[in-house]
Amino acid sequence: MGIKVSKSIDNAGIMGPPQSGIASSTTAPALNQGGALRDLLINYNAEVLFNRNRTFENTVFAIDTNFDIKNTEPVTYYVNGLAYALADNTSFNTGTAATITADLWGIVILTHNGTTATVTWATTSAAMGYATEAAAKAALGTITSLCPASGFSSLGYVTVQAGASLWTAGTDALQGGTGGTPSADTNYYDDPSLNGTFGGYQIGNGAGTVITQ
Repeated sequence: MGIKVSKSIDNAGIMGPPQSGIASSTTAPALNQGGALRDLLINYNAEVLFNRNRTFENTVFAIDTNFDIKNTEPVTYYVNGLAYALADNTSFNTGTAATITADLWGIVILTHNGTTATVTWATTSAAMGYATEAAAKAALGTITSLCPASGFSSLGYVTVQAGASLWTAGTDALQGGTGGTPSADTNYYDDPSLNGTFGGYQIGNGAGTVITQ
């Protein structure tokens, strides 16, 4: 899940003669904006976004009073290019709406915008139910609800495995906590590759057509 890279082959077509055996587009010249320089621009923008919304230390997370999550060490991070310092033991409230099917896995991403610590579960409209922790992690890059707006820095994520019954946030404790039926397993991750890969800005070609791949 590194920095996303886009190629010239997109809805704008390819400009000029065939490239690598691919025929050039018949799209009207005004929409035909592909090429190596455009690829460079896209990668440059991706690098800028990465560095404008990222952490500078490894964020260490742990359980915070049974149901919630906290960072155990201070962390410095950027949001839209502005530096912020998150004090240690800041609480990330897991809420009361998320549920996980018995014995299965759920996942939550932890973000901060300089003011508010935000917890976003994969879903709160239905019980999460990933068969394995690996499947839950794979959801990070595919579920829209796990992609915060560009004004947030992604600090890490947590996976939770329900016990023998339906697990409910705020009612059933995380592993090691007390309350309800605690989760069978809870794992806390700092993943620097998440930083800046969410909430990207749309990039258009010279004619204003948004690039779709």
